Amino acid sequence: PGDPRVPAARTLEVEQPTLEGNSTHTLVPSVVALLNGRVFVGEGAKRLRARSAELGLDRGRDIFYECKNDIGNSFGGVPDDQSSIFQYSRKHKHSTRCLAPRQTNRKLTEAH
Repeated sequence: PGDPRVPAARTLEVEQPTLEGNSTHTLVPSVVALLNGRVFVGEGAKRLRARSAELGLDRGRDIFYECKNDIGNSFGGVPDDQSSIFQYSRKHKHSTRCLAPRQTNRKLTEAH
């Protein structure tokens, strides 16, 4: 503090839409949900995940989480090209590389 050579750091509060209104926090959960034509990222999606059975949200189609756990895994197939996240991403020209639903790596499982 006070030394001009040391850069100042601060956290940013991020506004995250939820069904109940906006939530503002410095943490953004790694969850994405699609519901009624809306995209929820972070806290709003996390809250929807808790209600996914009630709202009819299916993992890999309407709600995406724990994707970082799958980085580096190889998958035997490709995700359904007709899923809503792929349609949305194609329409808005977003990459969908890591949005596959979590699957077990067969080669790793069969080796044990």
